[in-house]
Amino acid sequence: MKVVHTVGGFDSAGGGVTTAMSHLVDAMQPLVDSCRVLTVEPTDGSYALPRWVDTVPCDYFTPLSLSKNLRNAMRSVPADILHTNGLWMHINHLTAVEARRRRIPFVLSPHGMLYGAALSRSAWKKHLMSSLWFRHDISSADAIHATCNAEAQSITDFGYRGHIEVIPNAVVQPAYVADIRAARSYDFDGPTFGFLGRLHPRKGIELLINAYAKAEVPGSRLIIMGSGDIGYQRQLRSIVSSLKLENSVVFTGHIDGREKFEHLASLTALFVPSDFENFGMIVPEALMAGTPVVAADTTPWQMLEQHNCGWWRPRDIDSLVDSMRQISSTTPSLLQQMGNRGAIMVAEHFSPEVVADQMLNLYNSLL
Repeated sequence: MKVVHTVGGFDSAGGGVTTAMSHLVDAMQPLVDSCRVLTVEPTDGSYALPRWVDTVPCDYFTPLSLSKNLRNAMRSVPADILHTNGLWMHINHLTAVEARRRRIPFVLSPHGMLYGAALSRSAWKKHLMSSLWFRHDISSADAIHATCNAEAQSITDFGYRGHIEVIPNAVVQPAYVADIRAARSYDFDGPTFGFLGRLHPRKGIELLINAYAKAEVPGSRLIIMGSGDIGYQRQLRSIVSSLKLENSVVFTGHIDGREKFEHLASLTALFVPSDFENFGMIVPEALMAGTPVVAADTTPWQMLEQHNCGWWRPRDIDSLVDSMRQISSTTPSLLQQMGNRGAIMVAEHFSPEVVADQMLNLYNSLL
C-alpha cells in the first residue's frame, strides 16, 4: 500500500496540522509499503524535514496558494490512497481532483476547519470557495477523518453524507517527559493554575483571569503561557492590572520543548476555557506531565471525567471559580492519583502506534 498525504506547508508555521500529521505519518512507516507527504519547500530554511517529506519549490500565488509545481507533482506521485490535510488551499483541491482522475480512495482530514465557528471566520471567502471547488471535493471524499465526535457532528452539519471515521490525533511523548513527571511534586503552599496556547480571544483567557480574581484562592498563582497578537497581549495585561493581580499573574511568552513540559509539570492544574477546540494537543501534553486538566464543555474532553484525571465543566465564570476552589482543597495524594491516571489514559488512547493502527484499518477498508 502506497499512501500520500498532502498539506499546504510543513514548517514551524504549520502549527497543529503539521504536528498531528507528522506524528501519524511517522508511525505509519513500518505498517505500509510507503507513506509520504507532498508539499512545498518550507519558508523557514532552518526547519529540518523528515525523510518521508517530498517537496517542490514554493511558487504560491493568490490567497488560495495556487501552485503549478504542486499540480505537476500530483499528476505523477505513486499512490494507492490520497489523503489531504486541511482545507481552503489549492493543494487540498488538487488532491481531490487527482483521486477522482485515478479513481483511487480519497481521505480528507479537515483538522477542525468545518466547525461552525471556523466557517464563520472569513465566511464570504469560504462560501465562494465552497461553491467553486470545495463542496464538491468534500462530498467526493471516500472518508472524512474527524478527531472527535464533536468534529464528526460538524462534518455532518456541513452536509457531508459519506463515511466519517473518528480517530484521535497521535500524541508523541518525548523521552524526557517520564523523568519530569516522576520528579514533580503535588505539594503546594498555594495552587498554581495555568493556561498554555495561542493568546487569542476565542481561547477564553479574559474569562480565566476574571475567574481567578473572583476565586480569591490564598497563595495561588496563574501562569499564562503562549504568544499571540501584541495588541491582544496588551489588553490581557491591562485586565490583570485593573484587577490588581500583577503579583500573582505571570506571562511567560512562547515556550516549547522540554521547557514547555517542565512548566506544565509545575502546575497544579491546567485550564482550557476555549469557546471550542477540535482536539487540543495541549490537553494530552499536560496529562503526560502528570497535570490534571480543567476543560470547558465546549471542548471534546469529557474523557477527563470518565477517567477521573480532570474536570469537564461549563464554560462560565462560576464554574471556573468552583473548579479553582475545589482544586485548592484537593489533597496532594488525590492530585497525584489523577495525574497518574491521565498519563495512563494518553498512553492507552493517543499513542502513535494506537492511532496508526486505526488509520491503517480505515485505509484497508477503503481499498
